[in-house]
Amino acid sequence: MWHDHMLQQGDNGQKIPFIKSIMSKVRFNQILRAWRLEDESGLTEERIKLLVKDSPFRYVKSFIETVREKFQKIFSLGQKVDIDEQCIPWKGRHIARCYNPKKPEKWHFKCYALNDASTGYMHHVYLYEGSAENRPDNIQPTLYPIHKLFQPVEKYFKKNHIVATDNWYTSMAVLKYVRDDLCNDFVGTCKTNKTGIPKDGIFPKVGRGKQQ
Repeated sequence: MWHDHMLQQGDNGQKIPFIKSIMSKVRFNQILRAWRLEDESGLTEERIKLLVKDSPFRYVKSFIETVREKFQKIFSLGQKVDIDEQCIPWKGRHIARCYNPKKPEKWHFKCYALNDASTGYMHHVYLYEGSAENRPDNIQPTLYPIHKLFQPVEKYFKKNHIVATDNWYTSMAVLKYVRDDLCNDFVGTCKTNKTGIPKDGIFPKVGRGKQQ
């Protein structure tokens, strides 16, 4: 797309032959597909392998951090926020590639995002790193994304946010983290058989249209 745009830079939208003479659109797309943002010119092969093992998204890590920084700089979260995941389609080989038959894109990279619920604006995001994910043993899998998205804690502490999650994230551990560590409010959908949910707080099941 960018290559096509560059060809249309002449007066009255006419193509500029010089740009086309530099490289073809196919060659441009090949370079773009292999684009990397990290300089490896001074690194050995062994060192590169160690760095990639430590961070599967090393080649785009600085780019993601820059984008995330800009997202947070130009927009402030409202009172209502939500945590959810997003998918980036990917069928190639990669340690962090995920498979979920229930998703529109079954093979994908998974992102965890903190969003402004009223506008849908993405405030904070990070890429799931699969088996390379360095999750501490004392933090549950459902709590870990929320723990990472609300870093640094002091930035979100006592901000009067109402944090909403779906039933995969909703748990007592998440509730305690949001209420006790962040001092914000929490609401979430939850399955009745979820471990740790007080049974006396479950509403009786009623038919559609009927009042309790």
